[in-house]
Amino acid sequence: MTVLSCPTDVIAAPVETVWALLTRSERYDLWTGAQLVSADPGGPARPGQRIEFRVRALARAWRVRFEVGELRDRETLELDVYMPFGIVNHELVVLSRLDPSHTRVTFN
Repeated sequence: MTVLSCPTDVIAAPVETVWALLTRSERYDLWTGAQLVSADPGGPARPGQRIEFRVRALARAWRVRFEVGELRDRETLELDVYMPFGIVNHELVVLSRLDPSHTRVTFN
């Protein structure tokens, strides 16, 4: 079964600030809602980087892994998200500068 949705919101921050939040491993827990376990290699997002998280739900801890794909011009971040039960989400995060202090963020 394939489910398609493209949540979008406008953030009151410059695109550079949003990009830094999305691509710095020490900040992943701020936007994922998950506990960061490890990032290999550490540091800013780069193709091939693997990020391990722990998520608590239904009275237990679950492992979730991100694998970073392509990053383009501080506007596109590709991720493969490996979740419990064999679910894989191919995520594309697109940032669009609306003006110097507002960024549209689309997950699809």
